[in-house]
Amino acid sequence: MFRLSLEDELDLLPFLPLRFFFLPVFVLSFSLTGGPSTRVQLCPSAVLHLTGPIFFTAKDQELSTEGYPQDETRAKLVCTGDAITAVQGDCRRCARVALLNVQIDGSRTSLGRATPDDKGGPLVILGNNEGQRVERCVLQDPRGWAAVHIREGDNLQCTGAKVEWNDIGPAGEEWVEEYDGPDPEASPLGRPLGDGVSLSCRDSSVSHNTFTDTSDAAVVIYGSPGSNVSYNKVVARSRSQMGGILLVDYGPFEGSYLSTVVSHNIIDALGGLIRVGIGIGPPVWSDDLETVLSDGKVSDNVLRGYWMGYGVVAAGVKNFTVVDNVSTARHSGLRGGRCPTEPVENSPPMAFLYNATSSDGEFQADFVDGSVQYVVCIEPESDTDDIFKPSEPIPEPEPEPVYEEPELTPQNSVINDIFDHSKQRIMEALEGVQDQVDALETMKDVWEKAISGKTSNELDSGMIM
Repeated sequence: MFRLSLEDELDLLPFLPLRFFFLPVFVLSFSLTGGPSTRVQLCPSAVLHLTGPIFFTAKDQELSTEGYPQDETRAKLVCTGDAITAVQGDCRRCARVALLNVQIDGSRTSLGRATPDDKGGPLVILGNNEGQRVERCVLQDPRGWAAVHIREGDNLQCTGAKVEWNDIGPAGEEWVEEYDGPDPEASPLGRPLGDGVSLSCRDSSVSHNTFTDTSDAAVVIYGSPGSNVSYNKVVARSRSQMGGILLVDYGPFEGSYLSTVVSHNIIDALGGLIRVGIGIGPPVWSDDLETVLSDGKVSDNVLRGYWMGYGVVAAGVKNFTVVDNVSTARHSGLRGGRCPTEPVENSPPMAFLYNATSSDGEFQADFVDGSVQYVVCIEPESDTDDIFKPSEPIPEPEPEPVYEEPELTPQNSVINDIFDHSKQRIMEALEGVQDQVDALETMKDVWEKAISGKTSNELDSGMIM
C-alpha cells in the first residue's frame, strides 16, 4: 500500500524523493509503478492537482482516501491544464479495480469544455473487465461528455460494475443552439451536454446515487443486460436536462435490455426542466421509428416537480414491462423549433405516454396512446407566475439597528492600545509566512531544474498504478 501524505516523504519516484512540509496542494505529474492489489490511499483533506489521468494497470488495485471518510475530508483530485480524464481503469488487466471515497472536480467551470480537438472523454473511465467499483465519491463538473463511463469492453466482456452511493453533478451545460449549432454533438465549442453515468456493462448496479444538474441525463443505459438502476435520486436544480434516465440506444448489445431493471428511483424537476423523466425506445431521442429495443423493465419510480416535461415515454419496444410508476409532477413544455411535424406532431407533455402501435409488452393502465418522435425537443415555459408564490404575505424586514460610535473613555483607550499591539503582532506573523513562501518558491525552482532532463512522458502522463 502507498500512502500519499503532505507530510511524509514521497518516495514514488526512485530518482527524486521529496518532502512537502507546507504545501496544501501538489501536482500529480509523476509515474507510480505497481502491480496487482496495489492500494494508494490519499490523506484526508489532501488536494491533488492532476495534469493527466491516474491509470489503473492491474487487478484489484484501489485509489481511496485513508479511513474512507464520507464527508468533505475526502481527498480531492482537481483537473488542471489540459487534463480531462482524471481516473482511467479500462485495461484488459483491470479486474476489480476500485475508486473509493474521493472527490474529483473536472474543472469545466474554470477550464472550459473539452473541444473537438481535445477528443475529450469522461471524467472517470472504467469497464472492459469485471467487478469494478466507484463508491462514495463526489464527481462534478466533467469537461467531457460524462462523469462516469463504464464501457462494454472490446468483446462485450464487461460485467459486474458497481456505481453506488455517489454524489454526481453538476455535469455539462445547457444546449444553446445560437452558440452550439443545431447538433450538440457537432458543436465547435465542444459538446455542451453531460451525462452522470453512462452504463454499458452487463449485470451491473447503479444505485443509491444522487444526481444533480446533469444536463444530458443522469443515467444513460446502453442495453447492459442484467443490470439494475435503482434507488437513485435525480434532481434538476438550476439547469435543464434532456432526460432523467434513458433506455434509448440499440448498441452495443443489439437492442437487448434483457433483465435490465430501472426501479425505485426519484426524478425531481425541482428548478429546471427535465424534458423526459424516463425515456424508453429510440423514438424518444430521435426520428428513428424502425429500431426496436427489447426485454427491459421499468417499475416503481416516482416523478415529481414543477418543471417536468414528459414523464415516462415508450415507443419502439417489445416485451417491455412498465408498471407501478407514479407521477405527482406538473407536466408541461413548449414546442421547440426542432420538434418534428412529419409524419405527425408529438402528443403534448403528460405523465405516461406511449405509442401503442410500436410498443409491445405490459404497460400500466394510465398510459395514453399518442405520437412519439424526438420528444426531447420541448423547451421550458417562460411563465413562472405561479411558482415559488408564497402562501402568506412576506413580512417587511425589520430595520437594521443604527450603530453609534462610542465615546472615547480611558477604558476604550486601553482597548485600542491592546488592539494596536495585536495588529502589529499579526503583521509580523504575516511577514514570517511570506518568508516561508519565498523559500518554497526557491525550492520549486531548484526542483524544476533538477528534473528538467526527465522525459515529457514521465512528467505529463499522470500517475500510473
